[in-house]
Amino acid sequence: QTAVDALESGNLKLGVETLQSIVKTGTNASALYNLGICYERGIGVEKDRAKACDYYRQASTLGHMHAQFNLT
Repeated sequence: QTAVDALESGNLKLGVETLQSIVKTGTNASALYNLGICYERGIGVEKDRAKACDYYRQASTLGHMHAQFNLT
């Protein structure tokens, strides 16, 4: 939640760095999904649809419904 709070308060660098740290385990579907959103929309990072889709795929594999929707 800290990462999302940072993003919502405008601290994009901290938010993205926190998400990147969390997703290294590959087991947090919400973090993977939120990092995908960052890459899709260019929030704190340069837009990169391929990276966004990769994070969405990983989150989808873990059962994240919104990530599955974003892949369609």
